[in-house]
Amino acid sequence: MTGLPDAEGSRAVLIGVHRYDTLDDLPAVEQNLTGLRDVFTDPALWGLAERNCLLVRQPASARTILDTLRKAAAEATDALIVYFAGHGLTDPYTDELCLALPDTDPEHSYTALRYEDVRRVVMHAGGGAHRKVVILDCCYSGRALVGGMSATEQVADQAVVDGTYLLTASAETRKALAPPGEPYTAFTGELIHTLAEGVPGGPALLDMETVYRRLHVRLTARSRPIPQQRNRNAGGAIALVRNTAAPELSPPPPRAARRSRHPLDDVHEGVMQLAFQIARTLGPTGGLARYTAPDGTRRTTADPAVLCQATAEPRTDAELGADLIRRLVRRMRTEHSDGAATAAVMAQAMISTALDMVRHDVISPARLRTELAESGEWAVRLLRGRAVEIARKEQLQQVLTAATGDPDGAAALAEAADKIGKEGVIFLEERERPGLELELHEGMFLPANPGDPGPPSAFTLTEPYLVVLTEPSPDAVRQRLGEQERPVVVLTPADDAPAVLVQAFGEHRWEQLLPSANPLGTLDDLALLIGTNLRRGDPVVVPEITVDASGVRIHHEYRGDMDGIHRRINDLRAAASAAPTAAQRVGIKLRMAQIAGGVAIIRMGPALGEPEEDFRTRMDVLVRAREAMPALIDEGFVDGGGSALRAVAGDLAGAPPPGLAPMVLGVGLSTPLIRLGTDCGLNPGQVQEAIGGASGATGLDVRTGRPVAMAEAGIIDSVAVLAGAVTAAIATTREFLALA
Repeated sequence: MTGLPDAEGSRAVLIGVHRYDTLDDLPAVEQNLTGLRDVFTDPALWGLAERNCLLVRQPASARTILDTLRKAAAEATDALIVYFAGHGLTDPYTDELCLALPDTDPEHSYTALRYEDVRRVVMHAGGGAHRKVVILDCCYSGRALVGGMSATEQVADQAVVDGTYLLTASAETRKALAPPGEPYTAFTGELIHTLAEGVPGGPALLDMETVYRRLHVRLTARSRPIPQQRNRNAGGAIALVRNTAAPELSPPPPRAARRSRHPLDDVHEGVMQLAFQIARTLGPTGGLARYTAPDGTRRTTADPAVLCQATAEPRTDAELGADLIRRLVRRMRTEHSDGAATAAVMAQAMISTALDMVRHDVISPARLRTELAESGEWAVRLLRGRAVEIARKEQLQQVLTAATGDPDGAAALAEAADKIGKEGVIFLEERERPGLELELHEGMFLPANPGDPGPPSAFTLTEPYLVVLTEPSPDAVRQRLGEQERPVVVLTPADDAPAVLVQAFGEHRWEQLLPSANPLGTLDDLALLIGTNLRRGDPVVVPEITVDASGVRIHHEYRGDMDGIHRRINDLRAAASAAPTAAQRVGIKLRMAQIAGGVAIIRMGPALGEPEEDFRTRMDVLVRAREAMPALIDEGFVDGGGSALRAVAGDLAGAPPPGLAPMVLGVGLSTPLIRLGTDCGLNPGQVQEAIGGASGATGLDVRTGRPVAMAEAGIIDSVAVLAGAVTAAIATTREFLALA
């Protein structure tokens, strides 16, 4: 087997699984595929045409892999290369080698791809390929010893194919397979280095036997798992690349520009590592991502904010890159309560594209930063131009269901918003009983502390006197109203607590403190509503006052100056927008709801058998949805977030602002839909083909993998959240470029 394989008559199929549902994720695997592709397609090394080097990322099923292999094997007339990186398993009954797919359950080997099926396709390649190389970079999480044979030997023995060369790497832990801070897995990183940099003193063409010996030395020296090889019929003599470290006997073909190390590469790797973790949680079918808790235990979460917890300031460039993503997630959580995964996915794609442009001196970082700011505003305007007004409670419920994954909680939030309006305030409280209860309060409602038992029994006062004072003086009130038969309720600021003191006199005597961030402001609002003077404390007859464990509800008539009431609401709205802390913002919004006459309480309990941690997570998700709801009501929705963003990318391509920024934005805006399509087993071309080929379809339902009319299917997203995600992703990309 002399000479290099014919680049036109050869095929390479590079398969990688970096995200798993139940096994540990292997983020570096995705870099493995691009690294090997760059080596094989480099004219100075081999020059395999890119169309002949197939990347199979996150295969949806065993059939996806086998169909791709069969096609490549049928087309190959010289060399066929098959590479797999991910987790490997051994069948506990047959000792068979199985390659783990994204949804593989390690307890059930039938959910993985049997290597025997791969071997048969390679062995019976119909295109006449006479050089066959199989490379397995497998990591094990289960039983690996059978019959006294080491895991590595077992894999190599089982995987060998007649007339091929087989190279395997067996790593029993994730750490051995993917060392922290390194762009590739341990074995593939050394393989790429050896193929790209060559072997000093080796032959002019690097045969697989020479490559193996070099890997053996380098991996042993670094105390990493030792590779194994098997070959038959001179398979070890197969050469795939030129040895760049060998003396040049004749001028080689022009060498492709090798990617030099850029000062931002380490920062970029930090961005990639954390963004890949967060991408697992994207969309309604987003999975769980694994992380290390502060106590050192391994846990799972669907919350990007949990993945972004950091205990120390960044010390390396890679940590600085990860910190860019952490700040993006915090920004999305603070300003929009949702959309962090979408923003992180877009930012990662924009940063990668921007770095590629800067690396090749296509544009300066400073110029690209300026263009991104200008083009970003244009993209956000295009996105907002697609918004549709929330006209029905059902539309609001659809968006909230998509955002929370909790239909019951979303229904309660939508019902509450429909009753109390966007100025109202919704409280979410825990209860011990399972299920959910919605409690609506009209009029001025002063909530009690959760858990406060309240009066021995609820009572309602009909047409009582209501007295609102700036200072406690119940004795003077009683003396003034002593001859009255009506019951009297006095509201004053508490002496030593941020609360309103409620005192009832008459048949029902009761005294209670109700928490308030601004007691005087709350009382002044009430005085404005009922048309009394707060300083004089003139008594006013109101229709009804109800006191129970939830608080005090005052049914009143609007006797005050309506223009003054409207001005007060607008002043409170402006103050809430400018409030420096979330606690202050909540307090002001409660005053706004009280004066506008709308407060709702949603009480939730854990489902039967639901773990406490899961219940807390569900509550947190609903709280975030509640915070995002006013902007959703104000600004409307778009048909499917991923589809809407992809449509804006198309709009930019059709009539873009000048410069290169629209290209960066187009890649970022398209990536969420591409990610979602990948989860359905579809590549980008297949996603667009599926949507374009279905009548009336505007996007992809990732729950079924089918093209649908998004709005009709109830798949709609908040334009405010999406616009915020675009803005945040652009800002993060500009921060990255500022480090150049």
